[in-house]
Amino acid sequence: MPSVAIISKIKFPFFSLKHIESYQVAVSYPVIFPSTLVGAFGYALSLLGECKGDECSKAYSNYILKAREFVNESRRTIISSKFPVILKRFRTLEREGNNYNLPEKIDEISKSTDAMVREYVFTPERDFVFTVKNDKEIDVVKKALRLIDRLGDSESLVSVIDVREEELTECTYNNVNVMVKGEFNFTENTLLLGLDENGNKSLFAIPYKIVDYSLVYSPIQVKKGNVLCGKSVRIPKGGDW
Repeated sequence: MPSVAIISKIKFPFFSLKHIESYQVAVSYPVIFPSTLVGAFGYALSLLGECKGDECSKAYSNYILKAREFVNESRRTIISSKFPVILKRFRTLEREGNNYNLPEKIDEISKSTDAMVREYVFTPERDFVFTVKNDKEIDVVKKALRLIDRLGDSESLVSVIDVREEELTECTYNNVNVMVKGEFNFTENTLLLGLDENGNKSLFAIPYKIVDYSLVYSPIQVKKGNVLCGKSVRIPKGGDW
């Protein structure tokens, strides 16, 4: 049972997190899924020199148990407006094995391009919680979280504006304000199919209702007493949530 949570507040201009079942029209999720968070965390670990190369994609598991978006109840409504963008790509610069297909003449570049529609989500800021595997790693986790500069595709640049610790204690609430999967009461919540920390497809309940151009806070019901509370976050006490 984790005793400490690390809270990260991140500021966006916009982001695009492609739905796992979309193809040419890259529809974006309205939230950030765990797989994206641990991917960004792994990259940050590499910047700190805590891992190298491909091992960074799994290095997160040495430091954190869960990485989830949550709702800070001081902001019960979050602006979330989607808009499409047409992206043009130069296929001549794609790699085949160890070789790049470079054009011989400048006017040949335009003959090998295509375009795709990608959806972006305009949103001002979001809150995320990371539960730590070992309290001895808290300082490394906090340093890495401050280095995150992208969540989503290559245009989804972000700024970390706060990283802090919150002590977790058992409490008597019967709801949580964090994304969860598993056996919970999802009747009042939006469900989305996404990827968990290990890259597995999972059905998640998000603590929002999608209303027009905003996300409105909607807590997720759980069994009373099965909750850990921090100053701003409430998470399930146990299980694969």
